[in-house]
Amino acid sequence: MLTNEAVMLMRKKLDQGIDFYAFGNEPSWSLDIDFEKGMWFTSLTDLSEMNTPPGREDKAQDADVTRYFAQTEAGTLIVTVLRGECTDAMSRERLPFKARVDVKRSSDGDYTRFEGCGRYVMDSRLNDIWVLTLFGDRQLEARDFRNGLPVLEFHLNDNRVVGSTGCNQISGNVRIRGSNITIGQLATTRMACPNMAFEQEFLAAMTNKSFQYSIDAGRLMLTDDNGMVMELRKTD
Repeated sequence: MLTNEAVMLMRKKLDQGIDFYAFGNEPSWSLDIDFEKGMWFTSLTDLSEMNTPPGREDKAQDADVTRYFAQTEAGTLIVTVLRGECTDAMSRERLPFKARVDVKRSSDGDYTRFEGCGRYVMDSRLNDIWVLTLFGDRQLEARDFRNGLPVLEFHLNDNRVVGSTGCNQISGNVRIRGSNITIGQLATTRMACPNMAFEQEFLAAMTNKSFQYSIDAGRLMLTDDNGMVMELRKTD
């Protein structure tokens, strides 16, 4: 569960446009990444600062590891993000990723490595239960579904989404990077219901798809790459 301090820090980073942050101790260092603008590294060593354009992202095929690589005239910055619980030595805060930063100035012969913990920035309000009310241009009514309106429930600490199509239960992985949500393969139960045509359409729209999201006044808006909008409301 996110601490109040972590929620406040994420909101600050979100307002600044930061998509990922990391930090470590002995020596003290910090890193901010904005996927559109750049990477900013600072430390309490003679490698006090390294700022670069956005890093090239490379994902491992067989593990939850992502690398961001950037090179400038000043030097090279390589950030490796590994999924796995990481506890900060000073604050004892538990973060969901381990972070490794390799820094080399152009005048240096070798890289200097810094290790610590990190987190992808997300709107913590997303960690809730949301009921689907608008699907494209269609306003949905609970009476049209056997088990009520479709529901999505996000579990950010576990990168999971569960819910219902209005008939069958669904579950799957979710990845959140800044204002982007990617929902992976969804597993479903197999109960037959009257409104199966909508279920198939809904699953096709959600499975292995990416969305831009925004939250305002208890409403979650999901917009896919084709501009289709889904609106969900927060449950009480």
